[in-house]
Amino acid sequence: MENLLRDVLAHFSQLENRLRIFAQQEVQLEGWFKGECLFLLEQLKSRGRITDFNREVPTNLGKRKIDITVELDDKHHWVELKHWYVGAQKGVVWGPRDYIDSLENECQKFEAMQTSGRAWVLVFCTPNPGGDLWKEAIRYFNREYVPWKLVGKTDPADYPRTYFIGLIECKGLRPESS
Repeated sequence: MENLLRDVLAHFSQLENRLRIFAQQEVQLEGWFKGECLFLLEQLKSRGRITDFNREVPTNLGKRKIDITVELDDKHHWVELKHWYVGAQKGVVWGPRDYIDSLENECQKFEAMQTSGRAWVLVFCTPNPGGDLWKEAIRYFNREYVPWKLVGKTDPADYPRTYFIGLIECKGLRPESS
């Protein structure tokens, strides 16, 4: 997945005008983010950058699904997509730490699917939360949800103020016991 970061950044950098509006309107649009990712994946497939992809992949946990699988280098990569609005929204201030607990659910799904070390969360933050808030949220998760461990692969310092795309690798996942 790290090999696709340049493509992801190129795509979303063209949309910065929209991202300013999201911050201005204090809105979180995960459906929009998923739609943009599907559009990008279709382009990557047509250019031969990925072999294939699938969306809303069923798990063995009832109705819970994994957002996207990407076939890359003959391996499945399991990806959950999130859009986190960072800042004041209707009088309440939100930061990465306020959302990070929700990744427990994603780790449960990854474990159930026995993802073999190819489990990712792609978090789209508008606006950019800054490095301190981002890193503290990941440290918090890693303290509270052992043995799971989140490894941030991107740094907010490398993004404009309007947005940040956090690629997180999920580690410490155990296969579901029978």
